[in-house]
Amino acid sequence: LLYEKAEIHPFYLIKTIQESFIASLFDNSLTIASSHINKAISKILDDNNAYFETIWQQINSKKYKGAILKSIINRNLTIQISSSYKSQLLKELKSGAVIDNSLNFTDPFFKLWMIKKIL
Repeated sequence: LLYEKAEIHPFYLIKTIQESFIASLFDNSLTIASSHINKAISKILDDNNAYFETIWQQINSKKYKGAILKSIINRNLTIQISSSYKSQLLKELKSGAVIDNSLNFTDPFFKLWMIKKIL
């Protein structure tokens, strides 16, 4: 669960471990359970909500750019816009470091935030 959600992103991996450990301490648990990891992820998403909202507003300010990002999450890039405009928007998302060349999110927790708040 931890590796799946943090996608081996160094910052989020460490932050999730820290928050999971704290959650386990509050529960007087000797081990970190998946419930502690889920609490940690929720806390990190909540702590970064304003940051993620700002990113989303910047992305969504351009017509269809937010729709393309949603379609990447849904693994369905069949948006009814010209292929040249779609290509331009994908290039902008890549140059803005939102996605990489393989159309994967560079920030796995921004993706989790989108799934939780936007989709």
